[in-house]
Amino acid sequence: MRQISDPVIAGLLEAAPDATVCVDSRGRIVLVNDQAERLFGYPRDELAGQPVEILVPDARVVLLEPMARRAAFLDECVRDLGLGNATVRRGRAEDLAGELVADVVVARAVAPMERLAGLALGLVRPGGLVLAVKGAGAEEELARARRVLRRLGVRDAAVVQAGSGRVSPPATVVRLTAGPAVSRGRPLAPARTGARQGRAAGKQGRRRRREEQ
Repeated sequence: MRQISDPVIAGLLEAAPDATVCVDSRGRIVLVNDQAERLFGYPRDELAGQPVEILVPDARVVLLEPMARRAAFLDECVRDLGLGNATVRRGRAEDLAGELVADVVVARAVAPMERLAGLALGLVRPGGLVLAVKGAGAEEELARARRVLRRLGVRDAAVVQAGSGRVSPPATVVRLTAGPAVSRGRPLAPARTGARQGRAAGKQGRRRRREEQ
């Protein structure tokens, strides 16, 4: 296993809260930190020189990215690292709903849960999981989204701490279990939104008619 000569950098790597795996240009593991050893359950000496995909040998990974430049970058990374179990698809979740079906969908949870769930659930099979990485407000955000999740047929929803006991701090993840297939792939607004918009439009129409008179 390669050693870092700079003690400051070596110390920062070992103190990092996230599991870190460094690979060479061929996709071979050259360096891991203590968090990675605990997360994957292998000592670093056994990982040295192994292809990085050995860490998840049974997984088939599809990286979905709508932007051409980012998709090209991901393609280059997959090719250069020799990741035989990973492919890149350029597109949006709403456009591939029903065409791309996965057991687990992992989402960069930048959108509100109400919107994100409608998109991600369109890509997961019934009984599959959606894992949305969230921050400290995950519980409150999930509570606000409960009504929309019921409309989407979500069977179970919970906030979990991923990596607890293995990495510090653990990641806060909203875990959704998909129920039977329903109409998905488009974000749903809360049920009351349409009514509120209708009332607002009605008020504006009456105001305009009064002004015209």
